[in-house]
Amino acid sequence: RKQFGHHVSVQFQNLVDHGIAFRNYGEAVGMFPRGMILDTSLMNFTAVDPPFFFPLSKDVKKLEGRIAEWERDGLPRVAFMLFPDDHTLGCSPVFPTPQSMVADNDLATGQLVEWLSHSKYWESSLVLVVEDDPQDGVDHVDAHRSIMLAASPWVRRGYVSPAHFHEGNWHATIEYLLGLPPLTNYDELAQPMWDLFTPTPDFTPYTALARTIPEETGLPGTPCADATRSMRFGDPD
Repeated sequence: RKQFGHHVSVQFQNLVDHGIAFRNYGEAVGMFPRGMILDTSLMNFTAVDPPFFFPLSKDVKKLEGRIAEWERDGLPRVAFMLFPDDHTLGCSPVFPTPQSMVADNDLATGQLVEWLSHSKYWESSLVLVVEDDPQDGVDHVDAHRSIMLAASPWVRRGYVSPAHFHEGNWHATIEYLLGLPPLTNYDELAQPMWDLFTPTPDFTPYTALARTIPEETGLPGTPCADATRSMRFGDPD
């Protein structure tokens, strides 16, 4: 996460330096140089969606505010956002259970693509979804390997790429689309993720799936609640 956060922070400055409008929802990392975190044209400030890691509100409520802003002011050319509730708050009593928070996170992600795919912006949009802290996804290859989801009319539908992409490819793709210079040798040498795209777009809109896991809160006195008591949830790790 540190490496990804560092590169993202430099990318924010890259956008500002080249006059590309962007809005940051929930990610404080990288917004302190030049006082960017205090610039309300760049940073989102609301009670349920402050400009830092904030799992105390539902991700679907965060998205409601963002959509209301976009429908009022227009979608920024680049939107970088967090949906942090998949980190969960453990089994802390009164707060939603981990299963409930992950379901909320999944629903917000689906609703984002649903709104965008029904909007006037869809035909020129690309959504890239990466998981934070992928150390949870240990497999037989590498504990740092993670998934990435892409949504766009110009992305191959239902396609699972066999290519091994890395963070440099992610940045190279964004830089190519926006006409930005590279940040480091890694993204300068990396290819954009051409494998994901098609010259024949499919403008069919997306409909989000309803959540099937009910909303529920943690109960005191359970083994999970006892274990959670000694855990700190003030930061993403």
